[in-house]
Amino acid sequence: MIQELEAKLQDIETTWFLLSDEELKTIKAATQSADKQLAEIAAHVLSIVAYFNSNIDEAVEYAVIAFSRLFAVHGGIEHGILSAVITKYLATRDAALQPVFDRMFADSIVHESQWFSSLGMAIEVGRVDLITTVLDWMQPDRAIAALKFATEQALAESDPERRVVLLRTIHGELSSRAHDMTARERLSVLIHLRDLERYCEELLECAMTDAPLALAIAYDTTQLVEPSVLEEMSGVFEALALSCPDMAIGPAIVDVLKPETTEGLVKKHLFVDRAHVDPNLVPRLFSSVPSKRSLFQTGLVVANALQCGRTGNDGFLREKLGWLASVKFRARFAAIASLGAIHAGDTARGMGILKSHLPALGETSFDQDREHNSGGALVALGMVYFQAPNNDVLDTVIGVMDSCGGNTTVLQGAVTGLGLMMMGTADTTLVERIKDYLNLGDALLGEAAGMAIGLVMMGHFDADLARWMADFIGNTSHTRIARALALALGLMSFDARTTPEPVIADLLESPHALAREAAAWMIGLAHACTGNLAQTRRLLHITVSDNSDDTRRAAVTAMAFILTPDNVVDTVSPLARSYNSHARAGAAMVLGLTKAGTADDEVLKLLAVLGADSADHVRQAALVAQSMVLMQAPESKLTADRGINKLLDIAKDRYEERLTRYGAIISCGIINAGGCNASFSLQRENGRPSSRGFAAAMLFAQYPDNHMNAMFLTLGYTPRMALPVTVTGDVPEGTLRVDLPPVAVAYPKFVELEVKKKLTKRVRATLSVARNGAGEEAKEEDAKPDEEADVDMTGPEPDAKEFKDKLPARIPPHVADGQFHVEVEGFEVVHGLSSHGFVVVKKPDLLE
Repeated sequence: MIQELEAKLQDIETTWFLLSDEELKTIKAATQSADKQLAEIAAHVLSIVAYFNSNIDEAVEYAVIAFSRLFAVHGGIEHGILSAVITKYLATRDAALQPVFDRMFADSIVHESQWFSSLGMAIEVGRVDLITTVLDWMQPDRAIAALKFATEQALAESDPERRVVLLRTIHGELSSRAHDMTARERLSVLIHLRDLERYCEELLECAMTDAPLALAIAYDTTQLVEPSVLEEMSGVFEALALSCPDMAIGPAIVDVLKPETTEGLVKKHLFVDRAHVDPNLVPRLFSSVPSKRSLFQTGLVVANALQCGRTGNDGFLREKLGWLASVKFRARFAAIASLGAIHAGDTARGMGILKSHLPALGETSFDQDREHNSGGALVALGMVYFQAPNNDVLDTVIGVMDSCGGNTTVLQGAVTGLGLMMMGTADTTLVERIKDYLNLGDALLGEAAGMAIGLVMMGHFDADLARWMADFIGNTSHTRIARALALALGLMSFDARTTPEPVIADLLESPHALAREAAAWMIGLAHACTGNLAQTRRLLHITVSDNSDDTRRAAVTAMAFILTPDNVVDTVSPLARSYNSHARAGAAMVLGLTKAGTADDEVLKLLAVLGADSADHVRQAALVAQSMVLMQAPESKLTADRGINKLLDIAKDRYEERLTRYGAIISCGIINAGGCNASFSLQRENGRPSSRGFAAAMLFAQYPDNHMNAMFLTLGYTPRMALPVTVTGDVPEGTLRVDLPPVAVAYPKFVELEVKKKLTKRVRATLSVARNGAGEEAKEEDAKPDEEADVDMTGPEPDAKEFKDKLPARIPPHVADGQFHVEVEGFEVVHGLSSHGFVVVKKPDLLE
């Protein structure tokens, strides 16, 4: 019978359906045979038949008997059956299936390419022994990355008991492998584990043996964790350092771990001192578009805010005070609010800069000019003190809320500013107060209140509050308020993984489109930066099945929050060819958010196709996404079909749709973001999601419905830089060398102002030689360029093989890690620069 069954297996894929009931009955009986070989081959046949019949449970049952044969035969059918067995084991932890899982695991860890997938499976089933086995197979350098990966998977575990066991195992593995790691590597794993106490203990030990290295690690840490975590870490280290009063470097490390220290250094030495703000760009836009239309007025102030974000350069607004006095009220609100984007992070001067626009405490009477100035100033205050409030500022904002006489425009600004300042604090008392503004019936104030609730509760999911907001979405008649609450539900779900699932399930069944949109945002942010394919497929299902265009666009855009940059193009490319224009617009936004600053040619080609779309909102999204991809791009990447000049042509084209022209206007600001020194990223250097990046992306993604929201992109500006610092905190001068031609790295040239041609009277006849000479002189004078239009077009030598720049300097994202070097005369670098950030240097003769 064995030979007969072997013969059937030869062509089982084409003859399985010809097996009669009698034959199947005989084969089933053979699976109980004492002859192991016969039982296995019979089970092999039956598992394939069941698999083809879509009876997965029966296929798995027979696969357990025949698993040794299934592993021996490397066919597609056998692989599918084994995958079904593993899937069922991961879901049920059935002991009967464990031998199959163990065999597959043993086969997979032999191959280096499968180490991480094997580790993921071991963590998913909670097998501590298998976690250790995988790590033992790895080289020390791969084990570090594996421990970080294991930590991420363990933290995502929904069962608290299993999470504790897994984290304890990872701690043990870290301790056992400590001798194979440097101090910097060990501490980077502890950051992933969020074990602040142990991190500070090891940092203190490092500081006592190698003070400059400890300081360098502290600077590295500021690029890896959230500001709130840094504050806590600074306090823990300061308490530990009290036991070592003779350690001179202790106070310096405590200071570095305070967010305001490093943010202040970046702002002063990169965004302000090295800003490459194009002085001609916004004036050129101003002369190209109808500056009396509200949409274009808002576009101009937003473009200026995006270009000058964090640089402190508010020259355009000062030069156009007369124009600002005449703009429409909402545009004026945006113009004053843009001061917050321009001066963001300048907490020392923020109140002074905005003082003339802020309402006085007790002021209750406002005309339209005053109320829009005051409201915009309060938003600006929130941006200046984003996630960094102090008591005086908070007292000012809350005092205005209490004393403004219920003016809804002023309250709108105050609530928005308060949400920005208090982001991530989970202050429930403040949330309860803000909730009252949702019931006043004012759409703009309600929108601001919904957004503020989401910002305050970001990353702190509260099921009761979530259900309250979900009910409110279903009951309100104000679309703006419902959309803001959908955004708030997304922000609150940030990095929550499976916790919001019950609320998401209810929202997906809602008949209200904005409730389903909220579910899409929640799915995206809850699984931020995980690359979770199951959740991506879930969003794809919403995209193809929902009957609301807004929900479809939100579902596609939310994929940007889950997908990793490596796999985003393959996933999004089919959506860029969707029949639904809103899905195509969402696909463009995904590419912009995930590929910002990369200047990726494949992405730019895809966006060029979308830029020629028949729908104006798709063309708008494509232009915005293209400019995000080209952030910090050098002149060589800004070709005629996708550079600033192309955007200026679209903005000027009066036959183009207004939405597309608005997209071109703000894209001019994005492409020169932060004085050409800023990019944008949803992730930190260690792959963890950035709350600032996600908050900025969520607010920015609402710009099609609220045009002013585009300026909130500045909240997520991420510099890629080399900034040298000494152990005493000074910033010495130095040189950045890049192993690329200058044209591939240097700042792009400034645009030229349009020169108006002077009309001269045509001379019909020459009556005098003297007159003729005067005419020639006039021609020569006309041929001279207009002094006002003179632009410094001198650039680096085109034939140079290496680019040099003085430090501190930006490093464009397309420059690979090994292509640049830092040199500071009289100093040596404490440790190699891995990607970008602070470079700690010391005197060569410094005693450690």
